[in-house]
Amino acid sequence: MADKAYTGAGAGIHVPVRRPKGGQVLDRSTRGWNSYVNAERAFVKHGIAHLKTHWRALRRVSLCPWRISAIAATALALSQLENRY
Repeated sequence: MADKAYTGAGAGIHVPVRRPKGGQVLDRSTRGWNSYVNAERAFVKHGIAHLKTHWRALRRVSLCPWRISAIAATALALSQLENRY
């Protein structure tokens, strides 16, 4: 799931549908798809905000995306352990 900026990113990237030029209104099924994509992305955005708030090391990371993913996964696991006990 991605936002509208990633339109045309390739197979497997699901983005909301942009409104056509000229201000035409999207049909009901397309608006439903956009709502679904945005609702699913909300969970991810909330999780990232939680990690950045509680883990100061993740606020200004400029590493390779693979390394950031490993660090974020570790921070998430530690956060879950912390909340469990």
